[in-house]
Amino acid sequence: MKYLHFHLIFNLLLLFINIITIICCCFFQVQCIEPKFYLEFLKGMGLENAKGLPHQHDRESWPWMEARFSSIFLTKTRDEWSEIFSGTDACCWPVLTASEAAVHPHNVARGSFAPSPGREGEYEPVSKP
Repeated sequence: MKYLHFHLIFNLLLLFINIITIICCCFFQVQCIEPKFYLEFLKGMGLENAKGLPHQHDRESWPWMEARFSSIFLTKTRDEWSEIFSGTDACCWPVLTASEAAVHPHNVARGSFAPSPGREGEYEPVSKP
């Protein structure tokens, strides 16, 4: 099984709005800004009962927290993390490739993509009025 390597990219200098970049060209998004979502995130990461975690908004601890969360994310694949966070309020989702997005049940149900003319196996967004 291929394990994913990544580092965090900071948006707006906030630790909890991150896109986890995985070296094998996969991404995982984390946006647990509010405390209730952060608690769900910690639960998914297996840290709900961890002792010594700094407060979520303790900026001085963010480098340590990034390293801690990164080391945990390295233990599973993107799809395994997707399964863990599916159906939770942790505000964590896989970032799908265009091909994955085209066949995702959410987008299929809404008719969001259509096959690209002349390019078998490729899809493009459907324009809506």
